[in-house]
Amino acid sequence: MNTVLMEQNQEERTPPGRARQFARASVAAPVIALFLHGWTLEIQRRSAVAAMIIAGTCGLFTLLGLVFGIIGLLQTKGCGRTGVRTMAIIGLIINLCLIVLSIILLVVLADK
Repeated sequence: MNTVLMEQNQEERTPPGRARQFARASVAAPVIALFLHGWTLEIQRRSAVAAMIIAGTCGLFTLLGLVFGIIGLLQTKGCGRTGVRTMAIIGLIINLCLIVLSIILLVVLADK
């Protein structure tokens, strides 16, 4: 009886590798977005359209990082990995800070 329950619990658990991948992606996504934004500053100064496309791409990376952090955090409940959970929480915090800062900048710049 106990072995049947243990097998069912193991089948329902998320593989730790998948949760770790989502947690790493949640940390990597804002880093990629900031790197992309910094690398293309000269292009953004020359063309408003390019600036909007790059800003949208960076925003998409940040939102994807937030989603990946949430998925990674939810999947760690199944595998119980504390290191993965910590990485997912760090990714969530970084992405949320970037989103809040972006909203504040939009509000401040819209007033001018």
